[in-house]
Amino acid sequence: MAVTAQPETKRLDEWISVPCPYCGEEFEVHATSDQDGQTVSDRCQVCCRPVSLHILVEDEELQVEAQRS
Repeated sequence: MAVTAQPETKRLDEWISVPCPYCGEEFEVHATSDQDGQTVSDRCQVCCRPVSLHILVEDEELQVEAQRS
């Protein structure tokens, strides 16, 4: 029986600056590769308005997109 090894996936854990979709100021969000494909709710650290953060992992890099909630 042949066993095929799966490539090891690197776990990503980063603080990322994203621009607020309301005030335009950048704020820091914590994201991990475990959240890939998820949308989470947060608040802008500057204007306190609610934002939806969509988290993606592409080419072993975390990407976060902020949208108005």
